[in-house]
Amino acid sequence: MERATSPLPREIAWRLPRGPRSVGRARSLLAEQARAWKVPNDVADTAVLLLSELMTNAVRHGRVPAGPDDESGRGLALVELLADAWGSHPRPYGIGKTVWIELALCRA
Repeated sequence: MERATSPLPREIAWRLPRGPRSVGRARSLLAEQARAWKVPNDVADTAVLLLSELMTNAVRHGRVPAGPDDESGRGLALVELLADAWGSHPRPYGIGKTVWIELALCRA
């Protein structure tokens, strides 16, 4: 008899408190999830690095009113270089923004 397996979720969301500790927690959660999904190590390492950059930006600049296209520092340049796709959009009610990245599982 075959065991039924449930499909892996395509997206994961975590709610973390605003603060520097959440950056490390997010890195750990993503690394753990990548292992569960059997993501290749090089892609998982890149994903964790990019998440760290985006989380650090959110912690440092999250309270400053900023437009959706505001960029500064080297973190977003790194995201631009390493992500296959990325972007941001304002959150509902004008509070903050959502930033996302995409990485291909197979690197050419």
